[in-house]
Amino acid sequence: AIFVSVSGMSTTGLSTIVVKDVFTVFGQTVLAFILQFGGVGLIMFISTFWLVTRRKIGFRERNMIMTDQNQIGRQGIVAFIRNVLIMIFSIEIIGFIIMVIILSVNHSDVFTFKEMLFQSFFLTISMFTNAGFDISPGADSLFMYSNDYAFQTLAMSLMVLGAIGFWPLAEFKQWFQAKIKKQKYEFSIFSKILISMHLGLWIVSAVIVYIVEFNGFLANPDVGFIQGVYHSLFMSLTTRNAGFATMSMNDMSSTTQVFFSVLMFIGSSPNSAGGGIRTTTFLVTLLGFIAFARGKDQVVIKNKSVKHEAIYRSMLVMIGAGALILIGLFIMTYSEAGKWFGVKEIFFELASAFGTTGLSLGITSS
Repeated sequence: AIFVSVSGMSTTGLSTIVVKDVFTVFGQTVLAFILQFGGVGLIMFISTFWLVTRRKIGFRERNMIMTDQNQIGRQGIVAFIRNVLIMIFSIEIIGFIIMVIILSVNHSDVFTFKEMLFQSFFLTISMFTNAGFDISPGADSLFMYSNDYAFQTLAMSLMVLGAIGFWPLAEFKQWFQAKIKKQKYEFSIFSKILISMHLGLWIVSAVIVYIVEFNGFLANPDVGFIQGVYHSLFMSLTTRNAGFATMSMNDMSSTTQVFFSVLMFIGSSPNSAGGGIRTTTFLVTLLGFIAFARGKDQVVIKNKSVKHEAIYRSMLVMIGAGALILIGLFIMTYSEAGKWFGVKEIFFELASAFGTTGLSLGITSS
């Protein structure tokens, strides 16, 4: 109970039990609310309570929200929270409705209408919060949807929107309002970086996975071209913190498994439902190494200079996170010596746990 609760609160998805078989419907509902709470975040959840109860949000509370959401000022912080919450619940409601339609059209032979509603309720929250928990009949994540491209497209859309960051979500709402009023709206540099970094890393990762597995898993005659493309897209996205799977991780080559471990380590955008060291940390650290190696003392992104403090913090986060995983690897290879799983399986599990991803090579239940 403690393990699943912690995994749910941190939207990780690793589980020592099969949620569908062990938990009652009430327990699954409680877990869904834990996922929602963990995905939105403590400060955001408290802010929701303040807004609903119409409590005055004072200077101290604004400071809390500003720090938690990496905002650069207190002005407009309440409007920011309101816009984010409206976007979160709007996306989840729309996702829920579309998923019910997809299940009723493509899987009416598997679920009753009541089961479709509950599956859609649970999975919509789990996908948007990038939690990775599922209550599928086969207890094998999303394997049953490996040929359902409409379902996979919806799932990937929810995962992207949940991991792209709350800041871009708030600006998407403002952009939509400006479009309705036929006004011009310009996204902030920060949102542009988050969106381009998240989507760019996803597409590049999918191409790498397809190339590496072209003569491996994708060479299987049962896997067609479209299914191979969807496997590459889905698995390269889900390893960035969602934790769902449309195929077994063990079917991939060791090269791809190590690459997935790196993706889990990097994670998703800051101020999102995902985890990892964050895409911006990875970007700033990489640009910092390149700049310092070329003898430059400034890191520039889109004609904007990055503060040295931000570069040093990013490097410290990457080094500290890497050290944490290595220490965990040292401890677990010692404590688990003699068991059937080796260093690769343990490293994958640690990267998955640190990045709050939830994927596994099959050793979690052990």
